[in-house]
Formats: sequence, C-alpha cells, structure tokens
Amino acid sequence: MNRCAVLAAVLVCIIPVRAVAQGATEPATPVSATWPTMNIQQGHYFSFPVPVGWTYHEGSNGVDVTDLMEHAGYNFVGLEGTPGSITPRGQVERLLGWAKATNVRIVSTTNRPAQNGFETAEFIFTYVNSKGLPMTGWAWSAVNNSFGRNNTYCELAWATNDLWVADQQFMVAAARLVQITNVQEAFLRDQLIRAGTPAGPGSAGGFNHPNTFTPYSNQAAMDRMSAQRSTTTRGVTPLVDPSTGRTYRGTAETYNHVQGGWVNPQDPTQLLKPVRPPG
Repeated sequence: MNRCAVLAAVLVCIIPVRAVAQGATEPATPVSATWPTMNIQQGHYFSFPVPVGWTYHEGSNGVDVTDLMEHAGYNFVGLEGTPGSITPRGQVERLLGWAKATNVRIVSTTNRPAQNGFETAEFIFTYVNSKGLPMTGWAWSAVNNSFGRNNTYCELAWATNDLWVADQQFMVAAARLVQITNVQEAFLRDQLIRAGTPAGPGSAGGFNHPNTFTPYSNQAAMDRMSAQRSTTTRGVTPLVDPSTGRTYRGTAETYNHVQGGWVNPQDPTQLLKPVRPPG
C-alpha cells in the first residue's frame, strides 16, 4: 500500500458510521472539519504528511509540521540514549519546555499498555505558546529506562483553542503517519553505535530491534481504529460514567479517536468506561 493510500485508510477509519439506538443517551459527537489535502514528504530520515500550504522541518530526531502562522501543527520526536530516567509525562513536559510553553496544564492522562519495555501514556494538555496564544494539544508518549539511560518517542498535535476544536482529528492522524525510513541514522543511531552506548530496546543498543521500534506505529494506530470501528459498527457499546453511574450507549459516531474513547458529556476531561459483559 502506498503512503497516500495509508492516509486514505486512516481517514476511512475515522469517518463516523451512524448506528444510534432509539431512546439511548448519547455522549457528545466529536467535531471534525474537512481534512486538507496532504502530500507525503520524503526526508533524509523520515517520511511524513504535509498539508498543502504548510511548512516543515526535519532533523535527525524528528519532524515539525506547522501552518504558516504557527497556529497549528504536529511533531514526532525520538530521543535515544539520553542519560538518566524519565516518565511519559515528564517527556511531554520536557518537550513543551523546550518549545517555551508556559502555564502548561495536563488536562487528562490515559495510561496505555506497556509495549516491549516501554511505559506508554496518552495526554490532552493546554498551554500558552511563546507568542502568548492559548493552545490545546494531544500527545502520545512512550519511554524506556534502562542501563542508566532513557529512550523516548513522542507524537504531538496542537493548535490554538479555536482551531483545535475542528482540526484535532486530522492533525493527530497525520502525526501518527510519520515513518522512520532511515533506521541506521535516525536518532543519531550511527553515532550511538560507534560510541558503544548501551541504550535499551528500540534504539541502537536494542538487542531485539536491529531496525527500529516505534511503540505507537502507523499500523498500530490503524489497527486500533479499525478494531474500534468494527466493534461499534456491529451495534452499540454500553458505557458508564464512573463518577455518577449514569449509563450511555456509545457508537462509531460518538467515538473520539483523539482521546481514545467516548468523551463524558458531563465532563469533557473524562472518558466514559465500557461496561464489561458478565462472566
């Protein structure tokens, strides 16, 4: 499958399918604007989608893609062999600090299953950027701490508050479509190898990963969306508000792929919990 087809496949997974049961209480439907036309840019280390009219920068440790006003954008950042240890949240806060963000507030944290020795979590956050604009963002952060060093991979999408409401879904999907194409030199792996740096799984020092390991890879993103769509198109998913016990019925239309679940209409920082079948 070519990369344009991959992007189209992600779009198909996100387009809502109506399957609403009569009389059901429905969680809020996520807002999504029309997706812009994107071109796949092949850099020295990565390939990545760029909306027409946007600008980009690629380095050995990732890519930055923004609109011309820098009011919206997305990033992929990988750091390998960094001395010390860090948490997924710490990595997000570190990256926002490097971007000179202020008033950073983590609105929600969703811990994801550990993968190949990586602690993984997903975040929604707000902050004020270096130009004084209030922003909202999303991040997927995966961290491995081993041999006194850490390896981190982080995808971020962000926008001014007004743009975020409409554009969050396409920006998150685009961030997930960044691919590592030069696995020998990305993240300065060639230099780590020459230096003999023990860096743990997913990096130059990873014994079980001679090429690369992206904890939340493009295929994993699409598999997750496809599985959720398959579940919800078969009917409705029983949901419960963990705070009040109020029940809802979730559908593909109301599933929010940015936050990874059904948003509680009474508390947008909280996800409703699927009701497990008895037994």
